[in-house]
Amino acid sequence: LSGSLLILVLLLCKPLFRNRISKRWQYYIWLVVIARLLLPFTPETSPVSTLFQQIDRVIVQADTTPIPRQNMALILGDNTVIKNETAPKSGETDAAPIPQRFFSGVIQNLWLAWLMVALILIIRKITIYQGFVKYIRAGRAEVSDTAILDRLALSGEQAGIKRPVELYTNSLISSPLLLGFFRPCIVLPSTDLTPIDLENTLLHELTHYKHRDMFYKWLVQLVICLHWFNPFVYLMGREVGRACELACDEAV
Repeated sequence: LSGSLLILVLLLCKPLFRNRISKRWQYYIWLVVIARLLLPFTPETSPVSTLFQQIDRVIVQADTTPIPRQNMALILGDNTVIKNETAPKSGETDAAPIPQRFFSGVIQNLWLAWLMVALILIIRKITIYQGFVKYIRAGRAEVSDTAILDRLALSGEQAGIKRPVELYTNSLISSPLLLGFFRPCIVLPSTDLTPIDLENTLLHELTHYKHRDMFYKWLVQLVICLHWFNPFVYLMGREVGRACELACDEAV
């Protein structure tokens, strides 16, 4: 609930700080929400925990409030004998009704359903990503033009990247992309670009690698899988993806 409220607050405040803070800050501010959604505990003084504590206190008080003896005497009379109607009769047990036990069991094991769906979603996303990477690698061709490779090396130095980055083309993709967590490579639809467009495109993808955006995006996907029942996390995922691209454009 507190994570959903944070998402809602950031979405409502987006028009207010759109042109007042940098795109990079608008991108990384979502890490606060991600941390809230991943931490399995909350401070005792938080508004949400205080709200639930007050609700629990009211329920406990309602369940444990005794009826005054004088009021009971007025209701039943002085000569009335109070029988224990809740005590089980001979041959009967105090077991709860079957529907009540069924729903109680479902609620107690609800975490199993949540965990199973979360694991299925995580495995599915990893499998789809691996299939996509194999698809891209199967149709890629290594760029051998020395002028373009020199431009890539200069762009890497400009972005402050010391690790070599490979460059490929694949006519099956519609936009440039970066693959690889530890051995990065840039895949372009084509190298038929003007020098300035090629330089900006390479810088954009190199900025993704410099900022470790792939780890950030997979962290968001983990949150979405764990909170698959919450519609707000899907809105957060779209906003993080959009803010990521704008932050890279701003850096370029």
